[in-house]
Amino acid sequence: MITVGFSTRQEDNSKYVNYIRETCMYKNIEVIAKVNKGNKSLSQVYNEIIDESTNDIVVLIHDDLEFDTKNWGDKLLKVFEKNPEYSILGLAGTKYLDSNAKWWSMPSTMYGIVNHKHQGKKWTSIYSPELNQKVEETIIVDGLFLSFNKNKINYRFDEDIPGFHFYDLGFCLPNYLSGIKIGVTSFVRVTHLSIGQTNQQWEDNRISFSEKYKNSLPLKIDVEYNDLTTYIICHNQEIIESNIKSKKYDNLGNVFFMFVGNKEYDKIGNYKNVIIVRNLKYNIEEYPYFTAFTAWYAIWKNKLCETKYLNLLEYDTNIKENFEFFLKNILNSSPKIISYFPFSMRNYHFIDNPNWVSTMFDAIKQHYKFDIEPFLRNVISENLKQGRDPMWGTTNNICFEHLTFDKYMKWVSPLINYLKDDVNCGHAQERGVTFFSVLNKVPVYYFPGYIEHLQLDSHKTQGHEVDYEKSIEKLKNSSSLNDKKKNAIVVLSRGYNDIHRYNTLIKRNINIYDNIISKVDDEFDIIIYHEGNITKEHQNHISSVTPKLNLKFLNVKTSGNNQAFNDAKNLVNMDLCPPTPQSKAFPLGYKHMCHFWSIDFINYLKDYEYIIRIDEDCFVSNFDVSILKEMKEKEIHFISPYFQEQDEEFVIVGMEKLWEEFISENNITPVKSFKDITCPYTNFMIVNIKFLKENEIISKILNKIDMSHGIYSNRWGDLPIWGMILSTLVDEKNYLETKKISYFHGSHNKTVND
Repeated sequence: MITVGFSTRQEDNSKYVNYIRETCMYKNIEVIAKVNKGNKSLSQVYNEIIDESTNDIVVLIHDDLEFDTKNWGDKLLKVFEKNPEYSILGLAGTKYLDSNAKWWSMPSTMYGIVNHKHQGKKWTSIYSPELNQKVEETIIVDGLFLSFNKNKINYRFDEDIPGFHFYDLGFCLPNYLSGIKIGVTSFVRVTHLSIGQTNQQWEDNRISFSEKYKNSLPLKIDVEYNDLTTYIICHNQEIIESNIKSKKYDNLGNVFFMFVGNKEYDKIGNYKNVIIVRNLKYNIEEYPYFTAFTAWYAIWKNKLCETKYLNLLEYDTNIKENFEFFLKNILNSSPKIISYFPFSMRNYHFIDNPNWVSTMFDAIKQHYKFDIEPFLRNVISENLKQGRDPMWGTTNNICFEHLTFDKYMKWVSPLINYLKDDVNCGHAQERGVTFFSVLNKVPVYYFPGYIEHLQLDSHKTQGHEVDYEKSIEKLKNSSSLNDKKKNAIVVLSRGYNDIHRYNTLIKRNINIYDNIISKVDDEFDIIIYHEGNITKEHQNHISSVTPKLNLKFLNVKTSGNNQAFNDAKNLVNMDLCPPTPQSKAFPLGYKHMCHFWSIDFINYLKDYEYIIRIDEDCFVSNFDVSILKEMKEKEIHFISPYFQEQDEEFVIVGMEKLWEEFISENNITPVKSFKDITCPYTNFMIVNIKFLKENEIISKILNKIDMSHGIYSNRWGDLPIWGMILSTLVDEKNYLETKKISYFHGSHNKTVND
């Protein structure tokens, strides 16, 4: 038998208790209803239920569930009986828990099926196929329905977690880490009469939880998937041989390299996993404009693939961390097509660029007697009317279910003769997959962000003019082949209604190109963070002035870990760092900026080695490129052109007290006293991101600063924060004030190191 428990604000729960008994099958089961008006945390209440329960199997549920499964209690017991190795079972969970503790952030790793009903609408969230009486192992399960054998767990609910959020993770994770098996079943189905929502308490608990388990996260449960073949399409034997030796793609199932084109292959001809396409019985290598599609055709026509899925990748791709893990989870959900580079159908290059689509439109019209263009425009229009932005899968990097690939190739192969002589036929064929999927209502799973496509296009096809040697050199220098991390020059900028107001930013960019990018060998991305208010039109305008810069416009509120510019952090701490009349004068946006450059940027830019912050109103006049080499050789992790004395007293209220507490709590002997602190100009700084991220002391002090709310309460700025950290907690040899950088700071009308 089982014990069912729930926490509720309702005084009279007789109706819900009777409902539980009627649907469970066992009318005499134990039901414990705990009336809790908010004076106790959910963890406390659930531990009380465990103490009062008289049965081994305890089921903790929300008080707003409908049971869609008849005799669900009996079925749950059968799942426990058939899977005795599991101690904790739920209806939804994940095989991946990121360091930010957002367990639902990667849907591909989630398992389970849950119904929802809200405001008169009902829908089903299907995270994985039906499991029946089988159990899928997960790291945690969601707290809406949490069942367990109380005699087979190592940890109860963590009563240090306040309120009603993260109680489920606080229960599951320590048990999982101690060896207790946790899993998801779909044999029981429920409808949740509310939708999960986050609030400030959720965010506070998330931060505390992440900090507590930071040495254990991220976590993942590897999945087995052996029914996959990956084909790497390349025309250069040196690149193929390099990739074979480096084992770059080895985790992606059965791996074969498709050698296309007419170049020599004497170095790779004896490798068993290299296929010379032009030597196959069926090939269309005489049509080079098709680029990667010639390999697709050879795989299909020669029946080379014997697995359920085939993964088609071009040679100029870099696989990011955890790609294969997430891909295998996706494949377990049996998708038809997986696209790695989704883009909006509203984009000009989808169907409005005549050079790239007119031949495809004509081919479909001639062969299939169907005018597809108005059909596609109607699809886009109808989606937009329903509030959806329809997507299409760009590039020839894609994963097919084998049967779907066969159907696509049968559909597109009659069009080859219409397309083969068009220099842009590669672009046309790219769109063909989307045309096929829309026409045949084949769902496409979009999986962006885990493959980098360099788009070298080194065989000079698809109408582009490129330098072959430079393209190959770029690939050889890319991160996957040389394990070389990129660098970035970063700014946090504003958006304007008037396009001419970007002239300051543009002047900055030109200075950066003239004085840094044109002189260094290192590769830099130029990142422009904004609050979602630099429109696409304005982005294009800014980029057009400096076409040689690799500009990346990123919305600070939706990129990275989505934690920056969070208004909920705007809290006052009257005990430690109360606001002063002067600090109150600073707007919230300014405090967001201080928080970003004190804390957030480290995680936002974690994929880069070195970053240079150059603010919008900073104009470089001199930059000695030897600085970057010096940083690497001498292990200098932070450089600023100028250090000043401590900031004004009215914006560092409470900072010294926090510092003293931190020094005492962590038994640290500071390098300098607080009164001897000097502070770097942070509007122009060079930092080693890896050092900041991996330094335990720096992580701890930044977390303490964040939890104190000093940045928002008293406007602690990034200048005094980094001054305190560098001066007192970092060895002097690891940071540097340099005179090798000169710039004009516009807002202060000051030239630094003139």
